[in-house]
Amino acid sequence: MKARIYMKTGIVENGKYAGRINLVKYQGQTIPHLEFEIEPEFRNKGLMSRFLPKYLAKCKKLEIFRLMALVKHGNLASEKVLAKSKFIRFAELEGKSAWIIAMDLNDAVSKFGKSILKNLKNENSLHY
Repeated sequence: MKARIYMKTGIVENGKYAGRINLVKYQGQTIPHLEFEIEPEFRNKGLMSRFLPKYLAKCKKLEIFRLMALVKHGNLASEKVLAKSKFIRFAELEGKSAWIIAMDLNDAVSKFGKSILKNLKNENSLHY
């Protein structure tokens, strides 16, 4: 399947290449794929947990709200990073788990939830 890289970002830590995050769109697919990796010597140090939120913020600014990521089974570190970043696991595909994020919907749900909580708080204050 032919791929086109949208945004290629290298991760540098202490002056050394530590990994990458790429946004890739495969031919015939509508949702871009998030692909990332950390070099072995830099793993388990929280690098992706620091860099992925910044990368996602950059995607939002470019109005790229929906992304997909595929994770090999057993890669718990990647699954944890995606879950922290509000990705949702939605399918199992050929030995990989598929994750998706819809940042535009996350924002809408968050605003809606805050509105409901505010209204509930106001209603409860009237009954005292």
